Amino acid sequence: MSSLRSTLRRIHRRLLPESDELGWTPYLWLIYLSFLYFSWFFRSDVTRLEVGMTVTSTIIFLPLYFYGFWNRGMRGLIAIIGIALLGAIVGPINWGASCYFIYAAGFIGQFNRIRPALLTLAGLHAVVIVETLAMDLPFPFWAPPLLFGSIVGAANYYFSQQARKRVQLRLGQDEVRRLAAMAERERIGRDLHDLLGHTLSLITIKSELAQRLFERDPEAAQRELHDIEQVSRKAMEEVREAVSGYRAVGLASELANARLALEAHDVRFDYRFDARPLPTEADQTLALVLREAVTNVVRHAQAESCRVRFRREGSEGVLEVSDDGRNATLDEGHGLTGMRERLDRLGGSLELQTGERTLLRARLPLPDLEEPADPTTAGDADMAWSRS
Repeated sequence: MSSLRSTLRRIHRRLLPESDELGWTPYLWLIYLSFLYFSWFFRSDVTRLEVGMTVTSTIIFLPLYFYGFWNRGMRGLIAIIGIALLGAIVGPINWGASCYFIYAAGFIGQFNRIRPALLTLAGLHAVVIVETLAMDLPFPFWAPPLLFGSIVGAANYYFSQQARKRVQLRLGQDEVRRLAAMAERERIGRDLHDLLGHTLSLITIKSELAQRLFERDPEAAQRELHDIEQVSRKAMEEVREAVSGYRAVGLASELANARLALEAHDVRFDYRFDARPLPTEADQTLALVLREAVTNVVRHAQAESCRVRFRREGSEGVLEVSDDGRNATLDEGHGLTGMRERLDRLGGSLELQTGERTLLRARLPLPDLEEPADPTTAGDADMAWSRS
């Protein structure tokens, strides 16, 4: 069974380009070829010529069909013209060949611009109309390609454009991440240079001095070595503090990452965020909870929308993440245990609610929070929200 599955995958990779948008649906669309043979079950006048031309056209159609998925623009036009020619040649003998015009119209989604797509669709319709008038072909030949060809062509062009926009969005997000990582590396390099440059120069000078004093004044050399030890220890502490600062992930930063992740998976994102500063440990803990919650929404919930809210209630910070997907996010194996443990260590709690929407609510004490004395100031701080 596994060998059969692997064989089918290899055939699939050769027939169709890798695409999250296509999947296996192009094989399902081949069911419309049945229109070529449907009328035979109700007719007694089927000739050998009709059978031969119909079967031959199907054999020629399949390579053109799969070729169309690999090529765009003018190269893809080859598949459209070839398939339309099959419909024009076989149509007068077998009216079901009008399905070829619908297949041809479906490939206008391979064009990047609307003008060539419309011109191609108009050309297909013109061929159908001219052939119908010239050969006095009946309603079953010209109606399906004019009606369904327009619908299928327009729908495929729309969905192809949406797919391209999603690809461009992902590429843009990757570029933003790459530039952000590059800027962060440069910043770390500058910080470490400023932090260690003077210290290492001082250690070098004192080491050279201690080496010269070692024979003449051992006590002075020992003092220099002691100073070197103290400077080194201090430098190590400063580096540790700097590195821990780099590793820290804040709630505001994680909120931006959540927006990118959700939009990349076509999940509508809405958020409100109290922008007043948080204690460092609480900020990092809530950021990790938000990351885990959003990851669950993306991977398991199959949601169409996600809402994130962060507010202060007295001396507590409250983070809420809700989605309209299925309840896969409630599985403890999907990271909820880790969230709960992080919150428990700081005296917080985690709540789950189900219904129309799945709601995850994290509460965390904020002992270092100082409420503004002026209520006007507090109101202004509460308005420091963002919405997408």
